[in-house]
Amino acid sequence: MRIKISICLLFSLLGMIHTFAQEKSISGTVKNSQGLPQQGVVVSLKGDSSRTTQTDAKGGYTILAKSTDILVFSSLGMATIERTVGEATTIDVVMSSSTAKATPTPSTTGEAVARTNVRGPSSIYGESKPLWVVDGIILDDGVELSPDALSSSDAKTLIASALGGLSSDDIDTFRVLKDASATSIYGPRAIAGVVVVNTRKGSKGTNSISYTNESTFRLIPSYNNFNIMNSQDQMDVFMEMMRRGNITYKEMGNRRHYGEIGRMYALLNTATPSGYGLANTNEAKEAFLRAAEMRNTDWFSRLFQTNILQSHSVSISTGTDKASYYASVGIINDPGWMRFSNYNRYTANINANYKLSKSVSFNLIANGSYRENKTPGSVDGVSGKVSSAFSLNPYSYALNASRTMDPEATYRYRFAPLNIFEEMENNYTNTHIGDIKIQGQLSWKISPKVTAVGLAAIRYQNISQELNQTERSNLARAYRAMDNVTMITNNTYLYEDPYDDFDVKRTVLPEGGIREKSESILNGKDFRGTIDYRDAFSGGIHKIQVLGGAETSDIYRNKDWNQNLGLLYELGDMSYFSYEAFKQMQENKTNYYTLTRTTTRNVAFFSNAMYSYKDKYIFNGTLRTDASNKFGASHYIRWMPTWNLALTWNISQEKFFPKLKPISALSFKGSFGMTPESPSVSNSLAKIIGERPWRSADRFQETALRISEAANHDLTYEKKEELNLGVQMGLFKNRINLALDWYTRNNYDLIGRVPSQGLNGTVIRSGNVAAMRSSGVDLSLQTKNLTIGDFSWVTTFVYARNDNKITKLYVEATIEDMVKGTGFSKEGYPVGSIFSIPFRGLNSEGLPTFADSNGNTTIDGLRLDQRDNLDFLKYSGTTRPTDVGSLGNLFKYKGISLNILLTYSFGNVLRLPASFKHSYINDSPTSPSDMVAMPKEFKNRWMQPGDENRTNIPAIASAYQLYAIPTLEYAYTAYNYSDVRIAKGDFIRLKEISLAYDFDKETLRDMKIKRLSFKLQGTNLFLLYADKKLNGADPEFSASSSFIPTPKQLTFSIRVGL
Repeated sequence: MRIKISICLLFSLLGMIHTFAQEKSISGTVKNSQGLPQQGVVVSLKGDSSRTTQTDAKGGYTILAKSTDILVFSSLGMATIERTVGEATTIDVVMSSSTAKATPTPSTTGEAVARTNVRGPSSIYGESKPLWVVDGIILDDGVELSPDALSSSDAKTLIASALGGLSSDDIDTFRVLKDASATSIYGPRAIAGVVVVNTRKGSKGTNSISYTNESTFRLIPSYNNFNIMNSQDQMDVFMEMMRRGNITYKEMGNRRHYGEIGRMYALLNTATPSGYGLANTNEAKEAFLRAAEMRNTDWFSRLFQTNILQSHSVSISTGTDKASYYASVGIINDPGWMRFSNYNRYTANINANYKLSKSVSFNLIANGSYRENKTPGSVDGVSGKVSSAFSLNPYSYALNASRTMDPEATYRYRFAPLNIFEEMENNYTNTHIGDIKIQGQLSWKISPKVTAVGLAAIRYQNISQELNQTERSNLARAYRAMDNVTMITNNTYLYEDPYDDFDVKRTVLPEGGIREKSESILNGKDFRGTIDYRDAFSGGIHKIQVLGGAETSDIYRNKDWNQNLGLLYELGDMSYFSYEAFKQMQENKTNYYTLTRTTTRNVAFFSNAMYSYKDKYIFNGTLRTDASNKFGASHYIRWMPTWNLALTWNISQEKFFPKLKPISALSFKGSFGMTPESPSVSNSLAKIIGERPWRSADRFQETALRISEAANHDLTYEKKEELNLGVQMGLFKNRINLALDWYTRNNYDLIGRVPSQGLNGTVIRSGNVAAMRSSGVDLSLQTKNLTIGDFSWVTTFVYARNDNKITKLYVEATIEDMVKGTGFSKEGYPVGSIFSIPFRGLNSEGLPTFADSNGNTTIDGLRLDQRDNLDFLKYSGTTRPTDVGSLGNLFKYKGISLNILLTYSFGNVLRLPASFKHSYINDSPTSPSDMVAMPKEFKNRWMQPGDENRTNIPAIASAYQLYAIPTLEYAYTAYNYSDVRIAKGDFIRLKEISLAYDFDKETLRDMKIKRLSFKLQGTNLFLLYADKKLNGADPEFSASSSFIPTPKQLTFSIRVGL
């Protein structure tokens, strides 16, 4: 209701706004972030390519414009800035370095974004992610941006979605800082880069209202994009299992899990008033299996939907000589891409600036958001994560459920009945997130050369999650599954008194369901004070700037979790529990509630100095030192120093530069600095925790203190030294613009494992004993290919490469550690390397063979827990792409613009899913048996002697082979981790096509509208290239399978400005 009232109030101001569209001369100066003039910046009118100018050597420009026009300031390597003319006649702009942009990823689960670094890893074991800074305040728990996300035409939509409390219209500018000279002012947390976001402010002398609507249509996933067998091929596998003795009537009826084959055997044994569920005749069984074979269930179409995601935002901007205001409200309504899900977000923001006197000004920013989200099954409502294994949520189920199964039928999972649609109605998570931030900044211009600034901010966030599994959910029924002796004996959810030898297993949940409730609260406080001195001498030949300041931050986190057994959902949420449920938890040493409280405090002092000589040579130096409470009261490790030195040579300012035709702009920059990073461990002092020691009987419960990590007084910060050399060049009056950076890093004092004598109770300790070197290039090339009248064609090519190598690291590893698809770190190899067992083909029986550590050929002679002689493992590649980038083409004709964006990634490898087993029909608690879909590779499996010469897909082991070779399990496990199960992660993707139309000012004049535009955008449309071994699967989703991939989607947007 409040939001509706706010929107009505904003629209009621329409009658108060009156603007004039007379042309006038606009002039100003464009400078960089160091206060130096920026030559060659293109200044144009948005939507009118016929009127363009460039800044001169002093950064000055002059252009004719109307009060309703929007000036666009653009330069290669700088963040594009837009400014509304309004009543102003002078518009000065400060531009900052930037990378390309990002892509929107609306998600029914909130803001799930795949993780990556800006310039590769900065630590071996620690997490490296960019630092987010919003309006000068560091955002805790920020997200990361994928490489292709930094290339789209609509970056602000993604950033607004990621930040939660902002809409895309609220964001004024953003930039991504990479090299140490740009990030050093933010200290150790900026070691992996910085994303700086500034929100909109009101403008002096202007009044405007804008409305934006985006409607997003998401396509239902297709089996063409996944490596999943159809029902015909799947049934062919089942029939072979029957022939080989893997599936028998006696076993299937009592299995923990079963799909279509198990259902057939269950129906044969199910009595009905008219006989049995399925007649025990060959004809009836063949008809049943034939129907399953031809069923080919499309789980995606049954579990996903094409509802329209709607986003609305309204903003108002106004200002006078004394004060200016910007305010906005926004709503996102998502009925859900996955069935049984929905998502709503409400945001409100205000940015107010007051000129209290000639020398004092005050800025107040407040924003708040509220998000409510319902997700089915095991989808995390905060992060958007899902399980890539068989799991009870729509996406995982569609990926893993056999297409032979009937959507209307009931199967068995954990000994309990399961129908996925009934399960989604009775197994769901409700998430509520409230977030509010208020900050104020007081600026005092003490003199024309000295300015003091004080900033304070507070933030409160509350995340409440409630997982409900009602009495009709599969898990609740599993607690009560006691149909026969076999089920009672093997059901791990039933309780048996360990002190009564004659006790009979029984349920601890006779009625009701299960509720899990967690609540996380964050309270944050930030304070910063700075003094800035600027001066110029000898008519501007010498310029200096000195900045000094200090900042502190306090973050308090409180997380409370509890579990309730026996909640009667259908009886008004009444509680009905058994004391034996608590007895079972006590005996299993599990908790029914937890409480976690943490406090993080940081303090820093920083300074920056800049000197410029004739705007040609610019020297910049930064020094900062940080401290935190991460290491307790330890005096062995406390302050973290950060420093950087940078030198820029603007050749464009040299007298000889006009002779360097066709070069129109040229500058070189070099920087070197050291940045520390807080290590992933914090045991400078001994870490002591409370626990409940194991006892043979629960009646002997007691508490204890234990040293979890012995003190390491030598512990210090991880460090990174970085040398960065860059060049920016414009050719042919900036029709061709090039920005190239080369960097090299020396990471040392990294955390690694080191053996000790064990005198303090720890044999393997963590310490600063590892090192790594890395290097790379960042390239951006923009060409204005064609400009004829109102038509223009611009191409932008972005390329980034990063190579790293661990130069020092001690590891004790097993085969399993080194062959896992998540990657392994080893000296002499990149971070996240994957090693593989050498595959030597199939034998005459279709069984896989391998090379062992002695060079011999073996079938079942390898154990994943082997620790010695591991040099025989083959290096397959790294999990991290080495080469990423994009290619974009923008075509404009008058108000029409067409943007086509390709993204690419090369250099990484993927471990294919571990789909091969010695027995596919078993009663393992974690293996859902014939419920699980198989990959397409099984169609090419070994089936008869001689097939070993045409395929490397092993045979389905017969019952006799399993009996003759009891250790055959080791052979199929080794096959899953062999070099034949490696695929390239390379891809080329048509990421985006968008068509937009901006109405010209003449058309809108009579309508009293300042701006009107329409845009149709297609995102994530086609995968143009990927390794054939993936069988159509998306390599990006395979590489980060814990997140739901961005769907193929179409977005129509309309923007109106009044």
